[in-house]
Amino acid sequence: MILSTPHRPVSAPHGGVSDPTHIREFDRNELEQVIRHGGFEAVEFYGQHIGNGMWRRHGVRARLGRLDILGLRRLIPTRWKARAVVAVADLGASEDERTTTSAVINDSLDGAFVQLAVCRK
Repeated sequence: MILSTPHRPVSAPHGGVSDPTHIREFDRNELEQVIRHGGFEAVEFYGQHIGNGMWRRHGVRARLGRLDILGLRRLIPTRWKARAVVAVADLGASEDERTTTSAVINDSLDGAFVQLAVCRK
């Protein structure tokens, strides 16, 4: 099994969740406990590190989601929502913040926004 989830120490360091559509986010130890409780013995962790532009877009998406108390965003086509997030995130952003939208995956969770777990039974 391969899964990914926000890495709570980075995605929501002050508690709670980073995205209103999430029920819970985990740190590495909590996620490993859940995985092992599910019967998986071998677990390898990797970190997904995101650029400044992705950080901005994530922040905008999360704030817009918290403002949608009636859940109306589900009525808007996904591509429109994505375009709106990019447009709002890019307002007042530097060139670096608009262009660094890449993500790098490596074996370090230090500073990783997302943790990836490769699990084997």
